[in-house]
Amino acid sequence: MNYKEQNQIIIISYIVSISASFIMTKFITNFSGLEIVISHVNVPTILISGLEVVIRHLNVPTILTLWWLFYFKYGWRLPGINKLIIFRVDLNGTWFGSYQSLDSQNQEAKGEIGIRIKQDFLTISLKSFTEKFNNYSYSEEVKYDEKSDTYGVVYVYSQKENNILDTSHRNGTSELTFKKSDDALYLEGTFWTAHGTKGELSVRRITKKQIDTFKETKIISESK
Repeated sequence: MNYKEQNQIIIISYIVSISASFIMTKFITNFSGLEIVISHVNVPTILISGLEVVIRHLNVPTILTLWWLFYFKYGWRLPGINKLIIFRVDLNGTWFGSYQSLDSQNQEAKGEIGIRIKQDFLTISLKSFTEKFNNYSYSEEVKYDEKSDTYGVVYVYSQKENNILDTSHRNGTSELTFKKSDDALYLEGTFWTAHGTKGELSVRRITKKQIDTFKETKIISESK
């Protein structure tokens, strides 16, 4: 979370606190009158009493905590809310596309690749897979470039071959940019490894579901 976002949280917390304090004061002051109104619509007395207890025990810190719990869990994904508060591009789901690369010996490789992304407001994790390899991220960052108004993700990953005899560890880094074309969402960018391999990849989000296998991802992609 950058400095600008931290300031936004402080400002929004202040606004929510002032609003909550005002509403609570008015509501508690007028609760007796509200109780009379509710009694005329046959609301059970026990519910009225329970509501009064809840309202009288609410305080600003509790409301702030509930607000930010809601926002960090669900609110940041809602288009009407996240653009007004703290925006995060939602990359959750499974993506599928292709890659091509050159190793240190200038040998070319290309094929299909899938990426599964799990994200909440503060964290993100990626798993990419081909027919031969599985890659697991262990250091990630969602980035925003104000000059170009573009979002993306940079992550460092470890790679393991789909072979039980493979005990080697290979590391790499990938930098992808988020793009939107009509109703389709894409991630495009480059990757490079500690062994000197460099390449490019482009994937499209095919579903918001979390899928962990290359085979199933390809089947869904072909059905789109």
